[in-house]
Amino acid sequence: MKMIEEIRKGLRRASEKAGIEDPAVHIEHPDELTHGDFSSNVALVYSKKLKTGAKELAERIIEEFMRYPPESVDSVSLAGPGFININLSRKYFVKSIQEILERENDYGRQEIGKGKTILAEYSSPNIAKPFTVGHLRSTIIGDAIANILDSLGYTVVRDNHLGDWGTQFGKLLVALEKWGDIGKIEKSESPIKDLAGLYVRFHTEAENDNSLEDMARVKFQELENGGNGEIQEIWKKCIDLSKKEFERIYEQLG
Repeated sequence: MKMIEEIRKGLRRASEKAGIEDPAVHIEHPDELTHGDFSSNVALVYSKKLKTGAKELAERIIEEFMRYPPESVDSVSLAGPGFININLSRKYFVKSIQEILERENDYGRQEIGKGKTILAEYSSPNIAKPFTVGHLRSTIIGDAIANILDSLGYTVVRDNHLGDWGTQFGKLLVALEKWGDIGKIEKSESPIKDLAGLYVRFHTEAENDNSLEDMARVKFQELENGGNGEIQEIWKKCIDLSKKEFERIYEQLG
C-alpha cells in the first residue's frame, strides 16, 4: 500500500539521519492495539552496531521522522526497550472510508501486473474420489490468490485440473468388473462414495491377491491404448459422475 511505503521511506530517511547507514526498515502491525497501528524495531536492530542505547536511537529516529511526517501519520511514540509505534491520523481513516465508498469493489485495484499473465491453480480433485476438506481448503486459497492477482492487474488463468488419468483407473476398472455395476452406481444417491468404496475394496483384496495389481496394470494399458468401447464408456461415466458432484460443491462455494 502507498501509505505503508510512505511510512517506511520516512523511517528509512529518519534512520539515516540518526546515523544508520543503509537501514533495512521492517514495519508490522502490533499484536496490541494500544501499541499503535504500526510498529518498527529498527532502533533495536541497529543499536548494537552503533554502540548506543536502543531507546536513545529510537528517540533520534522519532525526532527526525516527525520533522516531515507522512500525511497519514498522527503521532509516533517510543515503547518498551526501543520500539517505535506509529498511530495513523483520523484524517487518513476518513479519507480511506470515503475512497472505499466511492470505488466500492474497485477499491485497492492496482496495475502492478499489467501486461503479465499468471497461472492460479485450484483444488484439482481426483475422479471417482470424494471432494475432501483438503480440496475445500485449496479451492478457497486458489480462488483468493486468483482474485488478489486479478485486482493487481494480472491476466489470471484459473486452472482446476481434474485427476482423470493414472494407474488408479486400472484398479477401479478391475473393481467395477469384479464387484460393481456402473449402471446401478449411476442411479445411486451417492455414486462417488460407491466408486471410492470399490477402490478401497480393491486395495483390501489386493493384500491377499497379488494378481489384482497385474490385472489393474493390464486394464489401464488397455485404456491408454484406446481400449474397447466398454472401458472407454465406463471411464467417461466415472468422469461425468464426478464432475456432477464437484460442480454441485463449486456452485455452493460460488
